[in-house]
Amino acid sequence: MTTTTETQLDSATRYGLVALAITQGYALYFLHFAVENSMWPVTELPWLKAFYSVAIGLPVFFYLGMERLKDRRTLIAGAGLGVLLFGLGWHLGWVEEGASTSSHNRHPFTPAFVVSVGVALFIVNMLVRTWNADGDPRLRYERMLSFSWQQALTIGQLGLFVGAFWLLLFLWGGLFSAIGIGFFKELFDSIAFIYPVTWLVMGLGLIHIRERIRFIATVQVMCEVLIKALLPLAAGIVLLFLATLPFTGVQPVWDTGSAATLMMLLTLVLLFCFNAVLLNSDRDYRPSLRYLVMVAVASLPVSSVLAAWALWLRIDQYGITVDRLWAATVLLLICGFSFSYAILIVWRRNDCLAPIRAANCWLAVFVVGVLLVVNSPLADLRKWAAKSQAERLLDGRTSPSSFDYAYLRFDLGTYGMRALKQIEGSELAKRDPEIASRVAAVRKQEHRWSREPEVDLTDMTAVASMLRSTEALPETLLARIAASQKDCMQSEAECMAIRPSLAPEQTRAVDWLVFRTARYISGSAYKLEDGQWLETGTVSSNCRPETDFTRPEHLDRVDGPFLAYYFKNCFYTVTPTEVHLRQLARQPHQSAAAESD
Repeated sequence: MTTTTETQLDSATRYGLVALAITQGYALYFLHFAVENSMWPVTELPWLKAFYSVAIGLPVFFYLGMERLKDRRTLIAGAGLGVLLFGLGWHLGWVEEGASTSSHNRHPFTPAFVVSVGVALFIVNMLVRTWNADGDPRLRYERMLSFSWQQALTIGQLGLFVGAFWLLLFLWGGLFSAIGIGFFKELFDSIAFIYPVTWLVMGLGLIHIRERIRFIATVQVMCEVLIKALLPLAAGIVLLFLATLPFTGVQPVWDTGSAATLMMLLTLVLLFCFNAVLLNSDRDYRPSLRYLVMVAVASLPVSSVLAAWALWLRIDQYGITVDRLWAATVLLLICGFSFSYAILIVWRRNDCLAPIRAANCWLAVFVVGVLLVVNSPLADLRKWAAKSQAERLLDGRTSPSSFDYAYLRFDLGTYGMRALKQIEGSELAKRDPEIASRVAAVRKQEHRWSREPEVDLTDMTAVASMLRSTEALPETLLARIAASQKDCMQSEAECMAIRPSLAPEQTRAVDWLVFRTARYISGSAYKLEDGQWLETGTVSSNCRPETDFTRPEHLDRVDGPFLAYYFKNCFYTVTPTEVHLRQLARQPHQSAAAESD
């Protein structure tokens, strides 16, 4: 019987990894304790994010990459990485300080930071291990591929191990709690127990997993077999999609509202499968399947250009935002791979795999560099977005009434606050006091979804500026809207007020529809009765702003017993409010009583 055990770690390294895990557990415990009790460094976000970045990122680097405790190269790389993580975390905290003081939105940029820096850390660890392997500092693709599989499978198995451990503890606590012994459940719920014990178990599990190299290699082979079966399918989907476009055109793709995302995902799937399987060994494929895959990979620049086109259309229409900049960053990385592969496939034909492997080594460095730079002050995406949005307002491309001041306040952090101060002190704000009042109002809000209006509700001119309308609204109606639809007094709502068009034979059921067009469509219908504006119904629509919605220039009544209006492909349905229905129900009784009198 053959064993699957291959000892890779010496005793000093094993004890060192366990000690590191326990240290990390206690470090995270003290940070969590500080968060719960609002102690330093929670009061200063740069310090908090810097400590968290080092406490999480640096141990992970050693968990996955340390082969020997006294390895100088790993220790030097770890020291440099610790300084880098501290700096990136500090910058993240500095940006988040300007976002929101509300606990509901305390860390808006952390998820993107964790994902992007986590990917960069994974690749850095792979590069350092390749640099250390066998005393040969050259980057070799075969080693990089092997180490990447080891790291990914180690993370996956470690997660399963820790999850199974906690599942047993939950069962333990639940069983004893059922018979009246609540000690264990209280113990397992205590953070003083959770952090040290979890990381101790994680350190022990890590050692067992990393010493089973043959088992990891077996799982890797199984994964490669499955991916090998999917690679021709992914290649066929790409080619079939590109072959269909000349007949359907690109407009149906643009109409989805997520064209760039769909094409980037398709490209990423093919690139992943190609790197995981074909670059490792293409001998298992028939020549026809190999040719299919090569042609599909060589055509990836077409998908990348189409994705870039779709993204540019959105940027040109709505300006630069952080989400679009992240999409552009991912697209830049995809283009680096797809164009490199296409050039080498066309140039070297059947001998293209070796140069593609060599190119992958430098492309990995390129990916790390881009992901780290965009999380640093050098090329922070929030800085670009804040500058772009402010410029669109100041140069007149965006009107003051439709500008999203809350986006700068809550989605761009410190850079957004700086942009708001720039707008407040601009010549445009001096000429238009409404802009300054909106900036001042949004800076007072503690979270994005607060109902505090951005304008003075007693100033009907300012209230009217918050509504897109083709006609002037009566002041009495503006006062009613200011009192009942305060959501529309925020620029991010992008509300419209429109007076429905009617055919000569149609009766006017409502006088005005007022509804928001950002994120979702909802609003109210108003009718003038006895000199008072009554809210007679709620407005909903079958269209969504992010897909096929077009702001209506007019609304025509749909014939029928129901109350609905339409513009192009969008329908706007008015559902009567309960108060209005009760009023209508009382009217026949009141008329009958008057007749009897």
